[in-house]
Amino acid sequence: MVLVLFYAEGLRHFVVDSIRATDHHRARTKSAPHRLPRGTKNLYKKAWQILVNDEILTTEESAEIQALIDYRNVIAHATEKLVADVNRTWNLQPPFSMIKYEPNAVERVKSLATKIKERMRARYVMSISLQEGIFEPAEIAYTEEIKRLRAIILRQMTDMKAEIDEVNLNIASLPTTLLDKLEPSHPAHMKRNGTLSRQGIACCYSLFRAGATPLAVAYLMRISFRSAKNRHSRWPKEKPTSTWCPAVTHDKAVNSDAFSLAALTTNTPVTAGVQGANVGETVRAAGASRASC
Repeated sequence: MVLVLFYAEGLRHFVVDSIRATDHHRARTKSAPHRLPRGTKNLYKKAWQILVNDEILTTEESAEIQALIDYRNVIAHATEKLVADVNRTWNLQPPFSMIKYEPNAVERVKSLATKIKERMRARYVMSISLQEGIFEPAEIAYTEEIKRLRAIILRQMTDMKAEIDEVNLNIASLPTTLLDKLEPSHPAHMKRNGTLSRQGIACCYSLFRAGATPLAVAYLMRISFRSAKNRHSRWPKEKPTSTWCPAVTHDKAVNSDAFSLAALTTNTPVTAGVQGANVGETVRAAGASRASC
């Protein structure tokens, strides 16, 4: 982001100063008006239009530069709109519209700056600034660090893709009927304090018995990988006697909404033989005739 700020700001000042220097030089030999006098409103927008009129830039290139300048303004004045998604809450909705990060913004600004300087060389008085020399050590440090981080990120992306493919294969190997019965993402698997309920623990162990890996369980149940690993390490030692099965099929006389609500508001494991403790005599009668999930 610092590089985008510097390159975009340097390009703006270079263009304006070069246009003003050229107009000042022309005014000494002939009565040519100053196109960007001091106090000009919409200064930079008019500067880009001057370059388009002089065929230094195309209309498309001018629009691209102005879009990059707007992106530079977001970095300078509204950084939170670019980084609001850098958090551990996957479903966070910020109270404003986010701006998409532009990974190639630096390369695009530098490329356009090079084109503008090459095309202006034959027709304009070129402005020179010492700012580039002052910024050069920092520029080298940032560029080398970005190059190093890019290599690390690309390697991690390759490893992560392989891991994701492995998890998808593991989830695909689980019986669909089991997933339908367990409903791993059911809210009743979590307590209000964010920890697993006894139903959630039973669901974890059922998935482990079916061959799910801790990472697959973490994804299916929407829990942390650390929590899933912890349950997997304790799995051989803890053998719950109950099984959570919220998706069991009921007779038409059974109110399945009431059944789910009762399971959601209690932390006692639900089995087909004890359903009546949660939803009343009707469900007890229906549950007594069914085998445990």
